[in-house]
Amino acid sequence: MPNDITIEDDEALRKKTEELKQIVLASIPDNVDSPGRLSQGLFISFINVTAPVAQFSTDTGIATTEYEGLRGGRTRKPGNIILSWDKLFALIPDMVLSFFGFTGPPWLLVFVALKVAATVWSSSAEKLSPEHAMTLYAMWNHGRQQGKRVGEDDAFACTNEHLARHNMAPLSRNRFAAIIDDLCALRCIKLKEGVIHLTEYVKNKY
Repeated sequence: MPNDITIEDDEALRKKTEELKQIVLASIPDNVDSPGRLSQGLFISFINVTAPVAQFSTDTGIATTEYEGLRGGRTRKPGNIILSWDKLFALIPDMVLSFFGFTGPPWLLVFVALKVAATVWSSSAEKLSPEHAMTLYAMWNHGRQQGKRVGEDDAFACTNEHLARHNMAPLSRNRFAAIIDDLCALRCIKLKEGVIHLTEYVKNKY
């Protein structure tokens, strides 16, 4: 385990792993023999979970804003949950031959895997308020052509310019700082030495 993963990260990793194991088990139809053994095999072959800190050096997800943030948005964090489709399909013949006690049709494994993927995807979303979404959208628009970086002062200015274009009141310095702290906690951005690093791809919907 990397040295920068704290006890809290390790505990979060354990809880997320148990949560995903329950998702896999709940996705298996009732008429399947030995659902526990099958869910264990699917989990081993299909899902890899890493601690959030281990993934934080790269882009961590996708943010979607609505109407340039006016209607808020969502940020998704699938980054530390990896679904290995290639590995799953490679192991299906072994599973069919009772490698994990499964003797049913191969398509059932794919059905269960798709159900797990849908559950993981839907549970990876965090809502963004209009203030947070508009701030993130403004910084993305300003910084995406500059290596996805924007100075804190420039970010404050471009956010208030964006709000003004939509006839909204400007943010105070304190309120802007609080929003930046929230976006850092959500892993949408990183702030280091007065420079904001945009760690997510931001997509806008109308």
